Amino acid sequence: LVFFFLFPFWALSRFWQSKMNQDLTAILIAATSPADNVRQPAEEQLSMFEKTNLPQYLSSLCMELANPDKPPDARRLAGLMLKNTITSKDEQRQIQLNDRWMMMPDDHRAKIRETILGILASPSKPARDTACLVIAKIAAVEIPKGYWQDLIKILIAQVEKAPNDDLRESTYKTIEYVCDEVPDHLSEYSNPILDAISRGMKQDQPNAAVKLAATKALYNCLEFAKENFSNPEHRQIIMSMVYSAAISDDEAVRIASFDCLVQIAELYYDLLQTHIEDIFRLTHQAIRKDKQNVALRAIEFWATTAEAEADIVEEIKDCQENGRTPKRELHHYVNKALNHLAPALLDCLTKQGEQGDDSWNEATAAGSCICLISQCVKDNIVNHVLPFVQKNINESDWRPKEAAIFAFGSILQGPSKDKLHPLVSQAFPLILDRVKDPNVQVKDTAAWTVARICDLIPQAIDDRILPKLMNTLADGLKDEPKVAANICWAIHNLAEAASSTGQTSPLSIYFDGLVGALLTCANRPDGSEANLLSAAYEALNQLIQSAAPDCLDSVEKLIFTLVDRLQKSVGQASSEAEQNHQLSLQALLVGALATIIQKLSPEKIATQCQNLMHLFLGILQTPNVVIHEEVLMAVGAVAQRIGAEFERFFPPFKPFIINALNESQNHQVCQVAVGVIGDVSRALESRLEPHCDDIVRVLLANLQKPELERTVKPHVIACLGDVALAVGENFTRYLRYVMMMFLQASDVSFDNSDYENIDYLNQLRESILEAYTAIVQGLSAGNKSKEFDQYVQPTIALIEKIVKDENRDAGVINAACGVVGDILSCCGARVKEQFRVPTIQELVRIGRACQDPKVRANVDWAIQGLQILG
Repeated sequence: LVFFFLFPFWALSRFWQSKMNQDLTAILIAATSPADNVRQPAEEQLSMFEKTNLPQYLSSLCMELANPDKPPDARRLAGLMLKNTITSKDEQRQIQLNDRWMMMPDDHRAKIRETILGILASPSKPARDTACLVIAKIAAVEIPKGYWQDLIKILIAQVEKAPNDDLRESTYKTIEYVCDEVPDHLSEYSNPILDAISRGMKQDQPNAAVKLAATKALYNCLEFAKENFSNPEHRQIIMSMVYSAAISDDEAVRIASFDCLVQIAELYYDLLQTHIEDIFRLTHQAIRKDKQNVALRAIEFWATTAEAEADIVEEIKDCQENGRTPKRELHHYVNKALNHLAPALLDCLTKQGEQGDDSWNEATAAGSCICLISQCVKDNIVNHVLPFVQKNINESDWRPKEAAIFAFGSILQGPSKDKLHPLVSQAFPLILDRVKDPNVQVKDTAAWTVARICDLIPQAIDDRILPKLMNTLADGLKDEPKVAANICWAIHNLAEAASSTGQTSPLSIYFDGLVGALLTCANRPDGSEANLLSAAYEALNQLIQSAAPDCLDSVEKLIFTLVDRLQKSVGQASSEAEQNHQLSLQALLVGALATIIQKLSPEKIATQCQNLMHLFLGILQTPNVVIHEEVLMAVGAVAQRIGAEFERFFPPFKPFIINALNESQNHQVCQVAVGVIGDVSRALESRLEPHCDDIVRVLLANLQKPELERTVKPHVIACLGDVALAVGENFTRYLRYVMMMFLQASDVSFDNSDYENIDYLNQLRESILEAYTAIVQGLSAGNKSKEFDQYVQPTIALIEKIVKDENRDAGVINAACGVVGDILSCCGARVKEQFRVPTIQELVRIGRACQDPKVRANVDWAIQGLQILG
């Protein structure tokens, strides 16, 4: 009976295997046909082969790819199908493919690996290139799990013994791809890999393709070659390899070598002291004389170095403010090279593309590099750039004129205000004139520079120049979309700078005119170009935010204009492009309404909230999630303004906010929803209590969801603190479950070499501590602070981790000092002995060393609590 039932499956498998062996070539050819009635049945057969007998299917595809007698189209599709069975761009699909691969028997996987490795010797380049990629993808699955440990040895041996350059090139490509896929598992092989690569990169290497492949392989192994790079002798060998490639006759090899230099600057800045002069000579020569694609990489080296030095400057400043010792030393590579580097970069500014060409070129790269350099050398950049500006800004030829304006705009972020103020005051009228230049590129760059001045040196805009600036802005909003978009940015920056605590501001007399001009600009039919529509509404929002009290009547009237536009935007869009435009417009209009809600007084919003909430709830009923994010923020703004009055709107709003909290796949919507719950908690306070079960349940569920973006989870923790503070003693029924989650989060640790991990851990810890503060305060308000006593020791344990963590930031110290003060204030004598520990003393010492006044205030609060203990 068993045989009887199993026979059909066994027979079917053998049938498909036989059919696969006989007909695969013909099926692959058919699958490339443009005719649906030919292609679709062939695709279905291939899918059936894959599902019925995966090992045989993969082996057959490998043999098809490897066989030089097969038709090129069949081999090409066999390679594509082979890749698609092993790799996917979709993360979840990739996990499934990995699991499926590892479920195959070891001998089947070994046979496929052997076949694929053999294809590296194929005379067909497409077949070899496919094999390189497939080997790396298999390695990405197997090596982390402890399999295929001899792959690197096989590849290195193949480099040494390869009978021809084609095999040698393909082997280097495979090493490149494998190093990219599993860098964390290859450090033990760095010596033999680098040794093999050096043979391909040697100066007398006659084959440019081999040298290129070896150089690209070097790029990908630099990440795990830290031990080698830290050794002066090994480092010299590596740098010599790069120098050799940098003077190759082959352009592609030179590009790859400068890519290596950029990677070295990013990874090993601190180890370049003895090499920087040689690097300068190579990069300077490339910037001055080499082809554009090589020059771009040479410029990128100095941009990367300048960015690293600017980061180190900030790190040193932050460490001084927080009483820490900097980990990195500033070597001033850029400053030392500036005398010769600046003229080369300024010359590149005149190598713009043709008008209307927005592609990345030597001019845009050089401008970006000068901007970064200005941030690390500060005032020193001015004397190098100013003569170039003075020489060229009045030229009749548009290229040097645009380059001069670009140079001036690029240095505004670095030097001191004292250094720049007189220069900007002198140059500003001339730059405003250039916004009306006949040449579009000159106008665009001038408008960008005006926006930069409004952002970075607004104090240079005095009453003398303001009327001319206003006229320029009004005219610029009617210009080409990219010019108008920069004008919008200038208005945004000017409005932000003009924020005033007084009854009026310098922009008050221009407010209505600017608002009207922006609303007209937002209605332009070409608003989709250069992101103009968004730029116009962002500028409008900033004008509203910065409006002085004497402009609030105008702000209130804007509600009717925006609501009217929002209602008119709802309609039947005839195409996908129109639908996307409609959604974007609606989101911008709702965002502008939210800005007005936040600006106006609660009394004025109270008279409008009924109509606004009706409009917002109606939009939330539409299936377009894109706009829900903006609507949720607008509803949160209403809650903030009307406080307890929001109670009548929460029941109809509650289903929408709960659905948004459950949007774990759309983390942005989820995060906004979390923030809105915080707003509602602060608005309703104890009135939130009837809804807490549903809210706390979904928030706790989010903390446990692995698919939810991790950056959302600190916000969820903070939100639970907001809920606790709102409902006070009624939070006790959730306390055990919430604290269980918080204690688990307190135990999280990460590799501290990753800055993203460091930032996330600081954010996570800060949110936990602030939530503790909220919980303690909420419980204390209802005389239930004793419920928190059992969690005092875990709180101190978290503080101990923070004190020992050299990567802690001021925000975490501030939160830690605050929670110490709050616990001592609320729990008092019951917990005093637990705070008589060195950890708390060290926390106070660290807090006192911080320069941030907020931290110092919370340190004083903690000290006050400790002193009360006696």
